[in-house]
Amino acid sequence: MLSGTLWPAHPHPLPGESLSCLIVRTAHANGVKVQTFCDQAFGNDFQIWNRDIDRNAPEWLLKIMSSKAGTPIKKIKNTTFRLYEKRLFPILHTASYLRWIMPIKHHHRLNTGYAIQYCPQCLAQDDIPYFRLAWRLAFYTFCPKHQIMMVDRCPHCGASIAFHRIELGRPKKSHVDTLDCCWQCEKKLSSTFVEGANIASIFVKNRWTSLLKTIDRGFYPTGSLSYVNLALLHQICRLISSKKYGEGFAKYISDKGGNTIVNMLSCPVNLELRPIQERHVLIEIAFSLTANRRKLKSMVKLEIIPLHMLYKDFEGELKEYTIKNFRN
Repeated sequence: MLSGTLWPAHPHPLPGESLSCLIVRTAHANGVKVQTFCDQAFGNDFQIWNRDIDRNAPEWLLKIMSSKAGTPIKKIKNTTFRLYEKRLFPILHTASYLRWIMPIKHHHRLNTGYAIQYCPQCLAQDDIPYFRLAWRLAFYTFCPKHQIMMVDRCPHCGASIAFHRIELGRPKKSHVDTLDCCWQCEKKLSSTFVEGANIASIFVKNRWTSLLKTIDRGFYPTGSLSYVNLALLHQICRLISSKKYGEGFAKYISDKGGNTIVNMLSCPVNLELRPIQERHVLIEIAFSLTANRRKLKSMVKLEIIPLHMLYKDFEGELKEYTIKNFRN
């Protein structure tokens, strides 16, 4: 059935679509179950769904997706985190920590974490509901188009998002109409209360929204996006939520009449593993600090942030830039 030069149905990537979503849509378009499609297209020996395929897709799989769908290989590669290499993080490692990327936790092909987010209004308004690669980014806490908070689980049953499992374990279900559907309770994901994105500073809101829109455009044009500024933003988030330096941050910010950091310091967890609301608060504070370099330099001078911690894990030009701009 899938042995021709092109697959009978070969949808092309939708704007910003993730590879995992494209694979699922291709399977459904050909009228077969996702696991059956993957076995026929990629072989029984390579299991797609026990790994983060948006991150760890091998070159040969990308070439199959390109040739069998008649899609340029560059477009297929841009459905993976290769798109963000040297833009959000230095090198795409296939394992361990990646800056800004929320990791998927797998257990027997089940996503046990909440790394896949979605905008309810985007899903509701899509002609073909689909999941974007950018929705896997830790700083993507709200939709720049609809200005509402993202959602990372089914609003009806609380299950994590796993669109590849919609027909799994249901022998009589082979036709899937939409990905706007919970794999567990089968209710619409977009059918939920939406919460507006609350950002106190208009300047921060505009800057953050501009960043998300640049990501959504696939970096064309890049606009004001800066690798250095994003690395610094992430570093500030790490320090704010660290056990050692978080209290100093909290006191300084509170004394200046800024946001209060609630229930974040007692549990020093990586930004990428935190719930949406916590990430939103941390990133908002970090944006306000990085936007005011004098305030940040003052914090370094007062040793609320030791300079060496500000450039910790930075290398080359990034380290030199941080030392040059924040040394007193």
